[in-house]
Amino acid sequence: KIRNTLYRFCNLLPNERLLGSLIGLQNQYEVEHLLTAFIGTPLIAGDLRAISPESQKAIAAIATAFKELNNHAGLANFCKFRGDKHIYRNDWDGYARYSNTGHGFIGLFANDNHDEKIELRIPDYPANMKLRCRNVITGEILGEFDSSNFFPGLSVDWLKNKSFAAVSIEPDKNWYC
Repeated sequence: KIRNTLYRFCNLLPNERLLGSLIGLQNQYEVEHLLTAFIGTPLIAGDLRAISPESQKAIAAIATAFKELNNHAGLANFCKFRGDKHIYRNDWDGYARYSNTGHGFIGLFANDNHDEKIELRIPDYPANMKLRCRNVITGEILGEFDSSNFFPGLSVDWLKNKSFAAVSIEPDKNWYC
């Protein structure tokens, strides 16, 4: 519900002006709550002593990657994935924040559905670049592809046995289509 509210306002205001109130890091969903906060400008709170060591590592990895991407390239562009708009599932949602340099960040949420494959579409992603996608939490390379694959739809399996995914997109400066 919170993500859908933030998605609605992303069409009206720049992401950097959205605070989404105060999102709490608590219970078993703290990493998903952090990813939700990154739709806009993160404003989060919580008792960090109560967060599991595994979640602490995931939160640190996501926050570091997002900060580096945003500082390096400024992730001013936004694409919402919901229903039949840029994602071909009604029960999943997510977003992409990206720059004209090809750098980007994707947050995906499976919600109650745990199928593993999804098709994403980002119609205005910068063209003619080779991109590398990386799981922000594990560091695993999820694939390399031409940025034009985002236009018709890119089939990904980033949610294997997970309810969310945090993915960084990095351009390979040595190769252009």
